[in-house]
Amino acid sequence: MNSSGIRPIGEQVLILPDEVPQATESGIQLMTDAELDRHELGQTEGTVIELGSLAAFTKDGNGFPVQSEFKPLDRVVFAKYSGLLMDGLDGRRYRLVDRKDIKGVFYVEAQNG
Repeated sequence: MNSSGIRPIGEQVLILPDEVPQATESGIQLMTDAELDRHELGQTEGTVIELGSLAAFTKDGNGFPVQSEFKPLDRVVFAKYSGLLMDGLDGRRYRLVDRKDIKGVFYVEAQNG
C-alpha cells in the first residue's frame, strides 16, 4: 500500500500532482483556499503513484492486452480539470484520474555520473 492510503480501482490512476505555490518565500499568501483548489484542479503534471487493476493494461489494435504506456514513478501530463482531488493519509493532495486522461509521459534521459 502507498503512503496516501488511497487505492485506485478499475481504470483509475493515482497521481501526486506537482505542488501549486501557496505563498511567496517571504510568507505572503498568494491565493485564498478556493483559488488554491481551482489552481490545483488546473494542474496538469505529476507523478504516477499507483494504477488501478484495469489501468495497468490496455488493448492493442487486435484486442489483445498490452502493458500500459506508464507505470508508477513516471512523470506524466494529464488533462486539465480531470479527475478528483483527494487528501491522503500522509497530508498530501492526490488526484484520481481516468487512464484515458493521461496524455503523455515525460521522457527523462539518464544522466552521466
